Amino acid sequence: MPGLNRQLTWSVAHKAKLAGHASGDGYLVSRDDQYAMFAVADGSGSGQEAAQATEHCLAALGRQAEFDLPAGFRDCHSVLRGSRGAALGIVLIDMQSGRFSWASVGDIDGMLVRADNGRPNESIIQRGGVLGLNLPRLHQAEHALYPDDLIIMTSDGIKRAYRTHVTAATSADQTTASIMEQFAHPRDDSIVLAVSMGAVG
Repeated sequence: MPGLNRQLTWSVAHKAKLAGHASGDGYLVSRDDQYAMFAVADGSGSGQEAAQATEHCLAALGRQAEFDLPAGFRDCHSVLRGSRGAALGIVLIDMQSGRFSWASVGDIDGMLVRADNGRPNESIIQRGGVLGLNLPRLHQAEHALYPDDLIIMTSDGIKRAYRTHVTAATSADQTTASIMEQFAHPRDDSIVLAVSMGAVG
């Protein structure tokens, strides 16, 4: 099966709007024997309240007894009620089948960059909304993940122009560093996360 005998490599780069201050952008990486979950959250606005919203959102995801993408969004929406809310994107990779599902609420962008030019790149479907205030119907999509394909998630602190400058030939570390250096908004919190699956041995 495509996912067997393979390992994930991932990298994240992030910065706060103001150096030395709290960032409203954050991420979570979690894994069990079958699944790997990657999440990027962006608390509304900036500063300490935005950072707290992101922290509560990601903590709710981390408490899940079993990985379940729709349940993860519902849990985050519930725990964020009464706060300023947050945007959230989740990627859930099935390491046994080599397939992944993803979804986004708010301004979390996602892109699947294919290593094989004969396969089309894919984009996460963003649904408008703010977790804690209004939870829209998710648009959950599923795709196969082939060796050396690259998944990227960003907050709205990253300019969308990054999409025309990424290739799967670049490592996860190089990808996040390059995107952050070239496409981060100077007046916003920013985060970029990249994941790739390659062969073991």
